[in-house]
Amino acid sequence: MSEIKIGSFTPKTLTDTVYLHLRPKGSYYGNLEGMTVVKTVKSTDAEVAPGDFIVKLEVSVPAEFFIEAMPSARITLDAGQIVPVTFAQQPGDED
Repeated sequence: MSEIKIGSFTPKTLTDTVYLHLRPKGSYYGNLEGMTVVKTVKSTDAEVAPGDFIVKLEVSVPAEFFIEAMPSARITLDAGQIVPVTFAQQPGDED
């Protein structure tokens, strides 16, 4: 890959939207202990396993990020960014 440059057409802030599929992680006693990120997808059309939750994640970084930063970033999610999950029964799912 060639060296990344910031030009006159580069936006000041670079943004993208992804959807995290999260699964609650419980303890032996049934208490919620944390979560597991199952996958990251680009649309809400991706297959969702029962018990998974989808969180919409808006990622924004300044244009200089890829030039000045180490190849890692910390992202914090705020409450209220949960995407409602809808299920459509597929042929063959009948019991």
